[in-house]
Amino acid sequence: MRNLLFIFVIIIFYTCSSEKEHSNFRYAKSKFILKHPTLLRTDGVYLRTTTGVDYNHDTFIGYSFYRFYENGRCYESKWKEGLPNDSILVATNKKNGQRTFFRNNGNNITIESWGGNYVRYVYEYATVDSSSLTINAYKPRGFGASKHSLKEKYEFKKLNLLDKANW
Repeated sequence: MRNLLFIFVIIIFYTCSSEKEHSNFRYAKSKFILKHPTLLRTDGVYLRTTTGVDYNHDTFIGYSFYRFYENGRCYESKWKEGLPNDSILVATNKKNGQRTFFRNNGNNITIESWGGNYVRYVYEYATVDSSSLTINAYKPRGFGASKHSLKEKYEFKKLNLLDKANW
C-alpha cells in the first residue's frame, strides 16, 4: 500500500512538473497565421531587463524575453541573471524557457503559457506598440479564475533571425 502511494505521488509530481513538455495548449489545436495589421514584430525579441537589490543588499541585474513567430508560436524565456548577448537571445531551447502559443487581435495579444504546478495553463494579456510589448494582466485558464493586473514592459530588440517555429 505504501509503495502504491509513493508511485502515485511520483506520477502526480511528474504530471505537474514545469520541466516536461506540455501539450494541452488550446491555441495549439488550430492553425494560425499572424493577423495584420499589427505592430507585433517577429524579426527580433521583446526584452526586459531588471535591476534590484536582494536580501543581502547586493545589486543584481537580470533579463527575460519573448519571441513571436508568424504561425502563432511564441517562446518565453525564463528569468536569468546577468545581461544577455545576441546569441543567447536567438537560442530558443527548452532548458532556458518554454514554448507557448499566442493569438492577436490588432495590437492586443493573448499568450497561452504553462504557469507552473499550481496555476497550470495561464493566459497573459498584452498590448504592443511600435517599440515595446506590455504585459497588462494574467489569468489562470479555467472556470471561475480571476484576472490579475500587472505591468511588465519589454522593449523590442531587432535581431537577425532565420529559424522558424516548427513545433
